[in-house]
Amino acid sequence: MDIQLTEEQEQLQLSIQRLLRDQYDFNARRKIADTDEGWSRKHWNAFAELGLCAVPFKESSGGLGGGPLATMIIMQEIGRKLVLEPFLETVVLAGGIIEDIGSPAQRETFLPQIMSGETIWALGWAEGRGRYDLANVVTTARRQGEIYTLSGAKAVVIGLVVLACTAASACLEVLIEEHLPARSAVMGNYFMRQLNELMDQYPDYIADVRGKGLLLGLEFSSRELREAVQVELFHRGVLVAATLNANRTIRIEPPLIITESQINLMIETLESILVDLTPKGKWRKDKGKNKKKKAK
Repeated sequence: MDIQLTEEQEQLQLSIQRLLRDQYDFNARRKIADTDEGWSRKHWNAFAELGLCAVPFKESSGGLGGGPLATMIIMQEIGRKLVLEPFLETVVLAGGIIEDIGSPAQRETFLPQIMSGETIWALGWAEGRGRYDLANVVTTARRQGEIYTLSGAKAVVIGLVVLACTAASACLEVLIEEHLPARSAVMGNYFMRQLNELMDQYPDYIADVRGKGLLLGLEFSSRELREAVQVELFHRGVLVAATLNANRTIRIEPPLIITESQINLMIETLESILVDLTPKGKWRKDKGKNKKKKAK
């Protein structure tokens, strides 16, 4: 598509380029990234003073009426310089949602704060149980005086990228310094051997053992058996997770610092559950026979 910019749009583009060229070279960006916040309030205020935070919004909302094309121009220049300030998160996403579906009171209260650069926003939208049902939202916000208390968990929070990168960087440093990937391979191999031995002992119960490192899957012969074992593991102090797409399988994902003695404890606990099931173990086969008799 051949997009021809108007004179005003070209002036907007040149203004942003000039600002970023003068204030946002690579060394400046690196210093900003090393700060605790991970972005610069000074530069954010400069963006607001230039009117960038008001450009995308309609004139009826108090904005400059630049629309999608002006937003594209700003984002293109922001991308060229790898700008860290939360323009996308605050102005485009949060501000756009408030303008489009917010109540009149919300638009009147929040949009001027966004356009002036006074407030920073983050968009938390996805939840773990909403993967197949977008309406499954359980997180709540309860007002307590001048603040809101959030209860729940969001799987994706757009706007906390800088904090997430800082945490990830610290995590990678620990992984490398403490040689945890290599340790995961060693402990994972040990874990797999123990689980495979259990599968050999209880082939009627355990159908498969798979995984890599310390991310393991243990598949049982039926969903009912998996549920029974998982519940009993919980009551005996061992936490495992179910899977979305394989209802006979549990995920075993221990911390990378797990020890052999802790693995042995888990194996012993699992084996004790299978032993307890053994006298009733024919329940699965008998259950199938009963179903056939009923069918007859």
